[in-house]
Amino acid sequence: MPISFETSISYVSSIFNKEMVFILCLSITIGLFYYIRKKSKSGFSVVRRIWRVCIGFNYKDKNDFINDILEIEECNYYYNTSAVSKRQKKKFQHWVRKFELDFKLISKLKSNLCIERLKIKKINKILFFSLPVEIAFLLTLVFIPVLNIAVKPAGLVSINNSEWFLINKDDAREYQYFGGNTPAWIVNKDNCLSPEEIKSTLDKDTVTMICNTFDNKSDQDYLVKLIKEQRLVYGFLAIVILLVSVFRFKYMLFLSYTLDARKMLFNKIKLYKKRK
Repeated sequence: MPISFETSISYVSSIFNKEMVFILCLSITIGLFYYIRKKSKSGFSVVRRIWRVCIGFNYKDKNDFINDILEIEECNYYYNTSAVSKRQKKKFQHWVRKFELDFKLISKLKSNLCIERLKIKKINKILFFSLPVEIAFLLTLVFIPVLNIAVKPAGLVSINNSEWFLINKDDAREYQYFGGNTPAWIVNKDNCLSPEEIKSTLDKDTVTMICNTFDNKSDQDYLVKLIKEQRLVYGFLAIVILLVSVFRFKYMLFLSYTLDARKMLFNKIKLYKKRK
């Protein structure tokens, strides 16, 4: 039966319609709002700026309590801190100036910096050095095999509790966990003409069922549906695994920044004491 090809171009063109453009713009706006809110630890300053743009009026009194709030939020936004008072803000700025700290590195610490005590959290080095192993495991032993199934134009099946193998309308072949290009055995329409010459690890009944599948329309329709569903499911799993790996990698970087910051602070304090 004729095969209709699905191309990436058709997917892209179908996405960019008016409804999707509206949803995309709305999502970007909401995402930007929550990003700024997370950075400043509050959405109050965001709302205030929007209100100022709408009414076109910028009232400002340096004695207003609101300016203290905005000043604290501005500090939190730029340095990723969690200050709740001007005292903490001034104490933090004095600390950075006093020891001539790398503010770019300090701004990457987030929750690992206690702004009240101006202490950098101690990192569990066993956890830190286990993260590369975890990420390597996820990418090589989980992500690659899952992605391999997602991109294969064949369904991963098993018949009568046999080993797992890949099958489509043209052939069935040995399933290899890491997706090698040289399977140990292949069953196709041509060698099904002489089934006694087929060399595979499958039993004869399973090979016969596979050969019958190539000429059975309902089986072929089922395989087409299976392959589409398989690509969706395994494609989704591959994306999830990749995202988890990316987040774990970012966490590893976060811990490395903390270790570097602790080392920097120790050296800066040591240098400061020598200068006195």
